[in-house]
Amino acid sequence: MPNSVSYPPQGSGGSSGEVFVELSGSDNTTHAAQGGTDGAWVVWDLGGIVPSKTVSVLVNIHKLGASDQCGARKSGSSADRKIYITKDGSASLITEVGSNRKIEIEADDTSDGDVFSIVGYRSK
Repeated sequence: MPNSVSYPPQGSGGSSGEVFVELSGSDNTTHAAQGGTDGAWVVWDLGGIVPSKTVSVLVNIHKLGASDQCGARKSGSSADRKIYITKDGSASLITEVGSNRKIEIEADDTSDGDVFSIVGYRSK
């Protein structure tokens, strides 16, 4: 069962009715090389991972190969949301999710087998 936390925390003076849910396991993971082309943004359908009222996801990117840029953004966005990650390093990005529950991911070198994981999500 995933862990969940009310957001904002109780007692903080307000409530948005949103909840952050922490995930674990391999069902919420993909590799950049699956359907990807070096430097191209590819769609990742999260419909089987997060519920329909998801607002955003916490994406962890683990670099397995050479140091270079990777990114995550809302599907259909033109924002260049990439960060530089060193070999064997990792970084996390919070990415907005649309009603279609899709995001886009990007790796400068898909042959590295970089791992993208949804660590958790925020929903209404």
